[in-house]
Amino acid sequence: MFDQDLMASGFLVLGTFDAGTEDISKAWFGLMIGSTGPRIWPIFTQSAEFKDGAPDPLDRYTKRILGNLAEARRLDILFPFDGPPYHPFQKWALRCGGFSQSPMGVLAHRTYGPWVGLLAVFVSRLPFDFPPAQAET
Repeated sequence: MFDQDLMASGFLVLGTFDAGTEDISKAWFGLMIGSTGPRIWPIFTQSAEFKDGAPDPLDRYTKRILGNLAEARRLDILFPFDGPPYHPFQKWALRCGGFSQSPMGVLAHRTYGPWVGLLAVFVSRLPFDFPPAQAET
C-alpha cells in the first residue's frame, strides 16, 4: 500500500540503506525516495503547489505529500532542500545500491541514468523491507 501511495503521487522507492549512527545520534535505516520527470510531472502539474505561483513548488509538493505519508506511518523524514546544514543524499544514494558516481561527482542510476531526483529519505529505527526500484514500462 505504501509503494502504491508513492507511485500515485509520482514518487518511487530508489532503495534502502543502513546509516548506522552516522548523521543522527541513534542507529537508523533509510528509505530513499525519488522520481523521474516522466513519472512525477503529469501529477505535479495538477497540484495546488504548481498552480499557486509561490516559490519552490516541487519542494512544497514533495514536503506535503511525503510529509503526510511519513506522519501517517509515524516515520521521520529528511529532505535534501532543508538546510543548511544539508544532508548527504548522494552518499546515501550510493549506499542504496543501483547508483554509480562519475569522476565529476554526477550520480547515475542503473535504470534511470542521471535523470532521477533524490527527493526524500524516510527514517526508521528498524530496517525497511522494500525491493529496489524497477524499470518502468
